[in-house]
Parts: sequence; C-alpha cells; structure tokens
Amino acid sequence: MAAIDKDGYSLSALAKVLGRAKSGLHKLAKSKQIPQQLNGKFNLAAVQAALASNLEPGRAKRVHRNEGERSPGEQVNKVTDKAVKTPEDAAEVVSLIKSILQAEGAAAGVIDFNAARTAELIVKTRRRWIESEEKAKRLVDADAMREEAWKWGRENRDAWMNWPSRIGPMIASELGIDPVRTIIALENYVRGHLSEMADENQIRARMEDRIKAL
Repeated sequence: MAAIDKDGYSLSALAKVLGRAKSGLHKLAKSKQIPQQLNGKFNLAAVQAALASNLEPGRAKRVHRNEGERSPGEQVNKVTDKAVKTPEDAAEVVSLIKSILQAEGAAAGVIDFNAARTAELIVKTRRRWIESEEKAKRLVDADAMREEAWKWGRENRDAWMNWPSRIGPMIASELGIDPVRTIIALENYVRGHLSEMADENQIRARMEDRIKAL
C-alpha cells in the first residue's frame, strides 16, 4: 500500500490505493465530489464514502431515474440523513457497507461504488424476501410472538391451578374420601409441581430459546 503520513494521502498515493486515475480523482476533488483536507491531502475513509455516496463517475450526468429508486449514496446517507462531511461520517457509512457485505460472506475490501451497489442490492433482496415471507404468513413479528407465547403460558398455568377444584370432588367421590381435603391436597401438589418447573424468568428464557431455534 502507498505510504501515508498522519496528515492523509497525497493525490498520487490516493489514486494508487483506490486504483483510479489521478486525473479523474483531481476532477472529483475540484468539483467537491470527494472531500479534500485543508492541507490539500485526503482522508481515505472519507473519500471512499464519498465515492460510494455519489453516482458512478461514468454515469454522473445521468439524472433521470425511476421514481422511488435510490442510488447507493442515498441508501447509505439515510443512516445519518446528511451528507458525508467529516471522517466520522465517512467511517459510519463505510462500517455500514462493510457489515452488510460481511454478513452475506462477500469480500469487503476497498469500499467504492461497486461495493456500495452490491450492499444496496443485498438490502433490497433482504427486504423483498421479508415482504414475501410476511405475505405468506411464514414470518411474524418477534415481539408479538413473545407476547402470545407468554399469554399461552399464563393460560396454561391458570388452567392447572383451577384443575384441583374441578377434579377434586370427582376423585373424592370415587375414593370415598373428604372432597375438601382432596382439593387442598391436589392444590398443594399442583402448586409445588408448577414451582419446580420454572419461575417467571426461567419461563421467559425458555420461550426465547425456543423462538430463536425456530
């Protein structure tokens, strides 16, 4: 890699690192499409993010796009709702693109227009898959699922707690014993059994594990 000092890359070094023509980068800097530091040098991350957030240089003059279609730059800039102006902004955008590419097992080397376009395609594909799964009822909201599972657990527990009072008199009649004592004994055993199974936190944790395993 080209040498770099703490003040940034020179135009020649930047061109070598990015694999781009020095003259092309000079034009981009002159038209302020890539940021240039006050000392005349360039921050690599800021330049990479700027290149990703602009239309591909060869298509820069194309202004007509389908309504609703976003360029890779618009997709990335949505993170901060502002233009990439500082190294911190650039680092955030580059980090986002890298995380998307790495999550899909794609190589995340130099973040340029092609990398941003690939990341945008991945995001669009994911969104379409999610929409398709939701329409087919194969994908549901995780929070709603947790609430329904917890509700079912509570209903099941309440059913067990009410069971002794329903079944106790029948057992007492069949065995010829006192129904009140039978109900009390059953309630004690059921309550102990439910306590042994799990407390509230353990139930929630178990449900979370089962949801994640789906």
